[in-house]
Amino acid sequence: MYSGGLDSFPAFLILAALGVSIVLLLTRGQLEKRRRWLVIALYLAFLASVFFFPLPITREAIDYSRWRAEQGLGQKNNFQLFAIFRTTWGRSTFIRQVGGNFSLLIPFGAILGASKIKIGTRKSIAIIILTVLAIETLQAIATAAYGFPFRSFDVDDLWLNTAGGFAGLLIIGLMRR
Repeated sequence: MYSGGLDSFPAFLILAALGVSIVLLLTRGQLEKRRRWLVIALYLAFLASVFFFPLPITREAIDYSRWRAEQGLGQKNNFQLFAIFRTTWGRSTFIRQVGGNFSLLIPFGAILGASKIKIGTRKSIAIIILTVLAIETLQAIATAAYGFPFRSFDVDDLWLNTAGGFAGLLIIGLMRR
């Protein structure tokens, strides 16, 4: 059984409290701006808790995670395009993997599209792509730092997350018309 790590929900609560505190300190007296930034802070806390937690932080949790990796269990890096379909098709994890990775960044694209700051479509697309690349790169760095696949680098996550971000951007664009 996994123990000794920081799980996703407590991490979300900690990150959300930190984000909300920062927003409240930086947006005094600006209610509309404060609301927008609170939504963004909560969403970013959610994303971080999904992409980087549970985090093995004790020796017991690290040893357990390393043992799982040695047994071929848990996270694995994927460098083959569309492998997610081969490995999850017909299994209960298909919707969670494909749908989950697609839907995770829909709100991010929507936030960029609905932003009061005029970013423009090209810059929004670039921001989505760079964000997805940063997430997967940080997961690869964490794996290298731990010495076992703690969080996996997955090319399918790259395109599914990016497509989800683009979908959010498209939805807002269609709603504006």
